[in-house]
Amino acid sequence: MGIQDRDYMRDSGKNDVINLNELAVAFLKLIGVGILLLLCVRFCPFVWGKLILAVLVLIFGLRWVFRSVGKGKKPASRRQAPPRAQVNRATPKAQSPASRQRSASVVAADDDEDVIQRLIAFDAKGEFGKAKTLIQSLDGKKFSQAEAERLEVLAKNYFPVAIEPTGEDYLFKLV
Repeated sequence: MGIQDRDYMRDSGKNDVINLNELAVAFLKLIGVGILLLLCVRFCPFVWGKLILAVLVLIFGLRWVFRSVGKGKKPASRRQAPPRAQVNRATPKAQSPASRQRSASVVAADDDEDVIQRLIAFDAKGEFGKAKTLIQSLDGKKFSQAEAERLEVLAKNYFPVAIEPTGEDYLFKLV
């Protein structure tokens, strides 16, 4: 991910798009408040009653109108990620040794992917201090080849890094 991609991702959540549906609803609500205001002023017999009703209609009516503006969908970068598949988390005694090792490797793989996703999120949000701290905490850990390559691409924006093969896994090191 290059610097331009990171800046684009950081700015993508701040788009000022005007939603015409929201604007139309707010305009219709404003017309409704105006009609209600005219009815209050027209049919209330006392001057002080007209004044009180007009102020109340304006306060609550405008709150009603402006409450609907700006409540559109959240940008894609702010939406919650879909929940990950649940790992079998039964008690260790109820599982066989093979299934315990398999579930532990699944948890470790999920943790590695979670670390990469957190690093991408910190990088995209511009939280560079947190990204540097996370990269420093990964020094000396082992990853699969694909994850190590992704980490190398992300981390080289912050520190000089090296990936050393160690059998099946790759060792992530800060240089």
